[in-house]
Amino acid sequence: MNDKTIAVLAELDPEKTRENYGRMAWILARSSGAQRALAIGTVDGYTTIWLTDAISESDGSVLTVESDETQAAAARSSVDRAGLEGYVEVRHEGANTTLAEYEDNYWDIVVLNACDDPLRLWYDIRRTLRPRGLLVVGPSPEFEGLLEEISADPSFVASRIGAELLVVYNHES
Repeated sequence: MNDKTIAVLAELDPEKTRENYGRMAWILARSSGAQRALAIGTVDGYTTIWLTDAISESDGSVLTVESDETQAAAARSSVDRAGLEGYVEVRHEGANTTLAEYEDNYWDIVVLNACDDPLRLWYDIRRTLRPRGLLVVGPSPEFEGLLEEISADPSFVASRIGAELLVVYNHES
């Protein structure tokens, strides 16, 4: 990670309250060899920067979507200041609209930070996440019902890491 990227991350999270989540997304993306990543609910771009840094080493790319126009602009600015603009596309649109554009088994890793209807979104994520792909669900009370839905699906294994992170593995082959 270069100095520019580190400086932007420090600016976005001066108290380091989101650092563990960002690092976990980075570790999972890097260790899985992910090439195609989707970040949903980018907010200010913090997690997207971690994810993009991990994937940029292998010339992969990140698509991040944010339904709030102000937050999408903030994320775009953060990514640009971090020097990662060549590896990430920031879109101002809903996640369901984005996922509808992609074929089955497309994404290597999906990071879910925020969304309006996670249970509805789950079905599109499930369809587009490749076998052996990863879903990382961030700390948000709106995701509580998602664990039950995922756990009921025999193609996926889910585990909480601490109180704030859910990692899901698609073990279909």
